[in-house]
Amino acid sequence: MKIILGGLRAGATDVLDDAGKQFRLHHWGKVEEASGVPFNREGLLARRLCL
Repeated sequence: MKIILGGLRAGATDVLDDAGKQFRLHHWGKVEEASGVPFNREGLLARRLCL
């Protein structure tokens, strides 16, 4: 088994804009492939900025 550590906005409290969400979804896909563990894509996409 190979363990790879990394940060995916750990501790961040701000809500991402659409460009930030798409950027992370791309990288989440790579992590999902490597780990076999799915991310909550719907949860990320549902979060909205309140201006």
